Amino acid sequence: MSFSKGTLAGRRWTAPELAALGQKHGWHGLELVEFVAISLSESAGYQRAHCENYRDEAMTEIYAQDIGLMQISITKGLPVGKDHPLWDADKNVEAARALFDRRGWQPWYGYTNFIATNPDKAGEYIQRAVWGVGNYYRDQFGVKRVPYPKKGMRLRELVDRITKNTDPAFGSRNAKLRPE
Repeated sequence: MSFSKGTLAGRRWTAPELAALGQKHGWHGLELVEFVAISLSESAGYQRAHCENYRDEAMTEIYAQDIGLMQISITKGLPVGKDHPLWDADKNVEAARALFDRRGWQPWYGYTNFIATNPDKAGEYIQRAVWGVGNYYRDQFGVKRVPYPKKGMRLRELVDRITKNTDPAFGSRNAKLRPE
């Protein structure tokens, strides 16, 4: 059994900003949505999120530190200093991409425990990720963003609002988002 304590600190990235960062590092489509959901579940989007993992209940023997947006686990050179390169968002996501390319989403607790992608879990990470990725793409097309989803909004309803945009307030510019 392990014990941990953590902090949320630094800049807090929005879901659309995380989508842009994830796409920059090679995630697209469903994997981009998963990336945003996992990042939100791991760090709540805080660039300097930090978790110390201990072997003992008294929390005296640290064996790893998870740092940054994607909570990359560091096991050597502990404790991690304030100048560690993985505090940088780009470097952290670049390291996450390399890890993902080798092992898929397996290293991330939020994914393996179905926290990040379960639409019924508290925190509604997948809804927030779909909203963020959808609005990131809407920004790319110059289309007005969809408002933040109401708590408890069904995932299907959210996807419909982003892609079909049944909200008449958005007007005809939504045609850009519809497939030919």
